[in-house]
Amino acid sequence: MLGFQAYPIVASGVLLLIGLYYFGRYRASLPFPPGPPRIPLLGNILNIPKSFEHVTYAEWGKKYGDIVYATTFGRHIVILNSVKVANDLLDQRSAVYSDRPYIPMLEEKSLYVRFNILMLII
Repeated sequence: MLGFQAYPIVASGVLLLIGLYYFGRYRASLPFPPGPPRIPLLGNILNIPKSFEHVTYAEWGKKYGDIVYATTFGRHIVILNSVKVANDLLDQRSAVYSDRPYIPMLEEKSLYVRFNILMLII
């Protein structure tokens, strides 16, 4: 059992942990696009239908704009509701948003040939 003097220390520690959690969680440099209201921890899981998702996404597009943001269990979902925005983000700015790793063995032909020769020797 904790003594009477330990309660302020424990309460301060709990408040500190809660403050650090929220500070770390909402420290994003840029805001997310608009989207439907979220439930803590669940996100928008109750708003996303199991069938005919495109109808719901189109309604969200009319209400929140061409770029809609939603979450489900902490996973980020970005919904693009127009061809112009999709082309701009996914085609013209693909180098900015692509997360494919750079693999020098596949990109550099000279390294690829050296690797194959090395594998033949071994």
